[in-house]
Amino acid sequence: GENVNPDVKPIYSFVQSCIEQTGDDAIYQVGKTGGYVIPPDPRIKFDENSDEGLAFYLYDKENLMPSKEKIQDELSKYMDSFIYFCVSDFREFPSFNITQAEAKTNTKIENGKVIFDVNYPIQISKGNKVYSIKKFDAVVPVRLNEIYSLMTELMDEQMQKQDAVCLNCIHDITNKYDMKVKMMDSEEGIVFGVLDEKSKINNADYVFYFANKYD
Repeated sequence: GENVNPDVKPIYSFVQSCIEQTGDDAIYQVGKTGGYVIPPDPRIKFDENSDEGLAFYLYDKENLMPSKEKIQDELSKYMDSFIYFCVSDFREFPSFNITQAEAKTNTKIENGKVIFDVNYPIQISKGNKVYSIKKFDAVVPVRLNEIYSLMTELMDEQMQKQDAVCLNCIHDITNKYDMKVKMMDSEEGIVFGVLDEKSKINNADYVFYFANKYD
C-alpha cells in the first residue's frame, strides 16, 4: 500500500478492490485447471463451461505436477493480464485523466494465504495536479500451500503404484490436512478434486482439481 492523497483516494480504493477480486479469480482459475491459467498438453476436457481443460498430473507413468513456483508464476500472470478488465479504462472516473502502465505481480503461496504484491503504475491528473500510484497488494486467506502439500504427498504415493488409486493413502493424507478429496471417473482418466471447507472463494468452498491417467 501507499500513502495516498485524499484527492485520488477513491481511485486507489477502486484499484485495490480490483486487485483483491482479480486475486480471488486467479486462485479460482488455477484450481479449476490444475495450477495454470491455461493448462499445457496433455490435458483432459472436464468442465463443459470451460475451454481450458484440466492438467494431468499422472500421464504415461510420469509425474507432471507443476512446482509451487510455477503455480505462483501462473497466478502472477493471471493478475497481470486480467486486472485491466476489472479497472475497465477507469470509466468510473470521467473527470480524471488516468494512464496506466503494465502491471507486474509477485505472488507468494504461504501457509493459510496467498499474497499478491502488484506493481501497477498509474498516473492521475486533473487540472494542473498530477498524482502517481503504483504499489498495491492483496492477501487472500486460502490454504493453497496446504493443498499443494497434500497433493504432493498424494502424488508421491501415486508414483509408488501407478496403475491404481490408493484409497487408504487418500484417507490418511486428507485426514492429516483436514480436507476432502472427491473423485470423478471419465473415459480419459480420473479427476480429483481437493476440497477445503476452511478456504472460501466467492463465498464457496475452494476446490483444486487435477487428473490422473491410469494404464
